[in-house]
Order: sequence, then C-alpha cells, then structure tokens
Amino acid sequence: MKLHFGPRERKEVPLKKVSVLDVLVHPGYIKDTKTGLLAREQLEQAEKLPEEYEKLAGNLREDEFLLIIIHQPPEKYLADARIKKGYTELIKTVRERVKNRNQVIILTGKTIPFSGADKDYDNLALEKIRLLAKTRGYDINQETSVNIFGEMHDECVQEALSGIKNADFFDSNKINISRDLTDRGSQKPPN
Repeated sequence: MKLHFGPRERKEVPLKKVSVLDVLVHPGYIKDTKTGLLAREQLEQAEKLPEEYEKLAGNLREDEFLLIIIHQPPEKYLADARIKKGYTELIKTVRERVKNRNQVIILTGKTIPFSGADKDYDNLALEKIRLLAKTRGYDINQETSVNIFGEMHDECVQEALSGIKNADFFDSNKINISRDLTDRGSQKPPN
C-alpha cells in the first residue's frame, strides 16, 4: 500500500525588518596574529574588546542582525576550532550570547564580503548576505542602519566600510564605524 501525500501548504511568514546590521570584523585577530606589531594603546584597547563584543551580542534586539567576518578561510577556522584557538572560542561565545541564533551570520576568509574596490563584487557580497538573512526570516533593506566595528580599525574595518558604501545600497548617512568597539577606541587615527 502506498501512501500519497499531496503538496504541503506553505505559509508565508512575514520577514522581520532589520533596523540595524552590526558588522563585527575579525574578532580576536589582534590577539591571534598581531600582538607584537601594534602600539601599546591599541593592544590595551584590543584586550577590552571581547567583553564588549559579548555584551553587544547579549543585548542584540529582535530587529538587529549580527554579521561576523572571520579572518581565516573555512578549513583553517575549523582546524583552529578543533584546538580551541582563542579567536574561535571568542566567536563561539559571541554567537552563543545572541538569544536567537538566526540573527547571526558568520563568514570566513574565503567569503570576505567586501573589497571596497570592486562595486560588482561588493554588490554581490551584499546580496549574498541579504539572501542568507532572508532564509533566516530577516529583511536587510535600504532603511537598515549599518554599524561596523572590530579589529584592525585602520585596515580591515575601513575595508568593510568602503565595501558596504561601495555597494551603494544603504543610505550612506546610516553607515558608521563604532570606534569604541575597535582597537582604536577613542584614539585619534594616525595620519
């Protein structure tokens, strides 16, 4: 006897509009790779960052979304996670702090989403991020504000900013860097 099931009726669930896209760039990078190459002030500020990232994740509102950009390619990240390397544990903790795990996307080094130099690449990267968010029930739209922070303010965070602006999707007045959540803190950037 064969059982036949007809087509399932799928209910369209409305997407939650994202008011803020938080972009965490390379958490744990400084401790993992750069400790001997930075000024003392940057290192001191970087020491405070993990706790701040965890706080932000724990306080993520229902209408916010967290994008974490990791500095390693997938295979290296997975190998590092197996040996519980510091940055992988930080990312794990940050992700666990978010009440709804659907509000987090983690991208690795091979999927670094923004170049800041190639508009087509940056647009494609943003579309992939928006599609991933949509599959999780979230709508990242043109009214969404973008808050960028993380490690290597003068390089990686700036590159993320350039790429997001280059995609020309969000209102540029709604895109900002949260300096207090970077290795630069409230310091003045070098000229």
